Amino acid sequence: MQIMLREISKNIFVFMIGSIVSLCCLELFLRLYNPFESRIKGEKIILYKNKKYVIHNKKNLKLDNRIIHTKNSLGFRGEEPPNDFHRYIKIITVGGSTTECFYLSDHNTWPYLLGEKLKSRIKRVWVNNAGFDGHTTFGHLILLEDYLLKLDINVILFLTGINDIGLEHLHQNDQLIINKLQKFENFKFLLKSITFHSEVLTLALNIYRYLRGVGHHAINDLKQLGQREISKDIEDKILKSDKEIYLPLYKKRLNKIIKICRTKQIEPIFITQPILPGKGFDEITKVDLAKIRIDNLNGELLWKRLELLNQTIRDLADENKIFIIDLAKKLPKSSKYYYDFTHFTNEGAQKVSDIIFEDLFPQLLKEEIKKNSKGFNKS
Repeated sequence: MQIMLREISKNIFVFMIGSIVSLCCLELFLRLYNPFESRIKGEKIILYKNKKYVIHNKKNLKLDNRIIHTKNSLGFRGEEPPNDFHRYIKIITVGGSTTECFYLSDHNTWPYLLGEKLKSRIKRVWVNNAGFDGHTTFGHLILLEDYLLKLDINVILFLTGINDIGLEHLHQNDQLIINKLQKFENFKFLLKSITFHSEVLTLALNIYRYLRGVGHHAINDLKQLGQREISKDIEDKILKSDKEIYLPLYKKRLNKIIKICRTKQIEPIFITQPILPGKGFDEITKVDLAKIRIDNLNGELLWKRLELLNQTIRDLADENKIFIIDLAKKLPKSSKYYYDFTHFTNEGAQKVSDIIFEDLFPQLLKEEIKKNSKGFNKS
């Protein structure tokens, strides 16, 4: 028996040494040559500059067959900064995937279309798209502090909401979870600190994020998704969780964004988040958007959860005298504008740009924005 145990221990030891050596070799290889593009490393955002993506789409019937997505020298989508950059009104759009519009070609994204509309009315205006697929307001703060504050920006448009919805609802042992939350956050901080210095862990973490996250799944037929009824008790429990745990933290992050922008004389403008699910029927398919099945939720509950965040933006805007564009209320709930529950089709991006332009253009003519842009002139 002792000989067997020694043999097992020896095998375990050899396995561990072999694993460590293999990981070290992989780490060295990835540092010398890393074929995997990681846009997030630990708590840092990596902006890939002067990149061109050519995407061949065969699955999503609502998108182009060939999609061209390019990043400029700043790592954003849009025109390069002009030589007389200081004479322009500089506008950056910040948000998640519904801002980046990763699967729309460059000239079909709503930030590009918005920029073209503004250029037809304002002599010197520059718009760039700093949207980042999957980002929450945590990511917006990092992007703001690490990149955007280094630019001479006048206005930032923040489209936030869908990625900040709480991922879990309260369970019976809620208070115990809350008590352990701080310890868990400290562990995550340690893990991410280590991750920042390791290519292997960075790759593993990004694979995990990819597998965990909700991708851009084509929804070519809403009728095939089925319906789901949610009891009043479950709905109340989930919304209570959002109100008590997630909304205060969301509000805190938004306040920090506002404070940073105003300290740097940047005008923050917030855009509420629209989605396809909610109340009413889709005009194209006649599907009930309130009862449509969305994982363990339905359309009405997802919309109610999102509207809690949208209302937080409305309230904060009123308290801080921040201009908002209530896109959530103004964009019709029609499947012709979405290729899934949240992301815009070409037609949807066009409609979004129309709505935002209509509200934004008069705001840009106000003195508090004009005074920060030398040589401002209407066309």
